[in-house]
Amino acid sequence: MKRSTLNHEAIHVRQWEECMIASAVLLTVIMLFTGFNLWVYLLCPLWFYLQYGLEYAISYMYHLCRNRCWINVGDKAYGNSAFEMEAEANEEVDGYLDVRTPFEFFRYYGKI
Repeated sequence: MKRSTLNHEAIHVRQWEECMIASAVLLTVIMLFTGFNLWVYLLCPLWFYLQYGLEYAISYMYHLCRNRCWINVGDKAYGNSAFEMEAEANEEVDGYLDVRTPFEFFRYYGKI
């Protein structure tokens, strides 16, 4: 497997870890005020995928309405994900994860 592919996927793993930790903290705060139920913590590992899917759906609708055609809409929506934009921009940078700040993917929101 190419080094750039490994770096790309390693960035996604770090993003997944950050989303999981952030969702656990958020759910803990919510649970303290609404009643504590441990079953909801099963959503924590899925938070990254829920956010990724929601981001994809919004981007898909944006490009569909903007272009008014179905050609390459899915590819554009996939490529305009903040998670993907960070991973693609830094997949060639060796040691990126060592210098990366937490939640770096937030920098890419709003850049379509």
